[in-house]
Amino acid sequence: MSKRRSRAEWIAVCEAFEGSGETTRAFAERRGVHQATLGWWLTKLRREGALGGRAKAFVEVVSAAPASVAGAVVRIGAVTIEFGAGVPAVSWVAELAARC
Repeated sequence: MSKRRSRAEWIAVCEAFEGSGETTRAFAERRGVHQATLGWWLTKLRREGALGGRAKAFVEVVSAAPASVAGAVVRIGAVTIEFGAGVPAVSWVAELAARC
């Protein structure tokens, strides 16, 4: 029989998963939780924004000139990404956001 966990315990488990870099399957096996239950809690807590600041947010991308010509700098918090001339920065950022 599986151990019943409180909401607070599931928040801790899901935050540990998000920091692990593992697949849900590998993490669930290692932690002794059901993969489907882990997935359910991840979805629920992400929707509620209850996981340590990992909620997705929209980032406005503004370009005064075509980014592929002028280059671009993207800053999100402490992270800065610089694109040189000829790199399609707006397309790259959109692709990255779609994968997150």
